[in-house]
Amino acid sequence: NENNRKNIENIVDKKIWLDINNINAYFIHNGYAENIIDKELSLIKAEAIDSASEVINNIFDKLFDLE
Repeated sequence: NENNRKNIENIVDKKIWLDINNINAYFIHNGYAENIIDKELSLIKAEAIDSASEVINNIFDKLFDLE
């Protein structure tokens, strides 16, 4: 609703908002691309972002172990 919209604008500048209908986000896993947009909530799925971060951290850990 409009009141929520104003509250959000006070936290996140509207100039950096993205239209969920104009973006895509995918998580690549085992050679497959999984769409990680939750259309109902108009968000990128947080658990997918967490999974991607975990994968990246594991890779960096292995790379640092090479030293």
